[in-house]
Amino acid sequence: MYSHQTLASTLPILSQLHDLIQNAVVSADCPDVQIMDAQWYRVRFYEVHALDLRLMPDNRLLMTDTCENSASKKTKGITEAPSSSLLRPLPNLASLWNEIVTETGTHETPRSSNHDRTSSPNMVTVSLLPNQENIHTLIKNIQEKKLHKGPKP
Repeated sequence: MYSHQTLASTLPILSQLHDLIQNAVVSADCPDVQIMDAQWYRVRFYEVHALDLRLMPDNRLLMTDTCENSASKKTKGITEAPSSSLLRPLPNLASLWNEIVTETGTHETPRSSNHDRTSSPNMVTVSLLPNQENIHTLIKNIQEKKLHKGPKP
């Protein structure tokens, strides 16, 4: 059973994912949202890429590339659900996040330094509440700008 605190920390992310969940039903261009757990969500882009969103203690959000989660032993304890081996890697999440916060004026540096993709997992940890809109923007940027659009199967 989940506590009141868990529910309170879940609402901000659900408010950002709500439109995606609703639009995925009617639009083939909208990413699909899978609710893996009360504190774990997976956003799938055309069944080719996927972004995991995990709520953590102290109102933090961990965003990871699902493709790496299935292959990386470093993050296996964090994300244990199976994912398709057909997924391709996402663009560098720290770079995408830094572009967004630079544009919006939010001045939080993510707890990640994955500029060297050969040695670091593709993940970013941020404070959830001040970054709600930025999370939606990140998902939109991954969908529209960084990935090659293709029809949903």
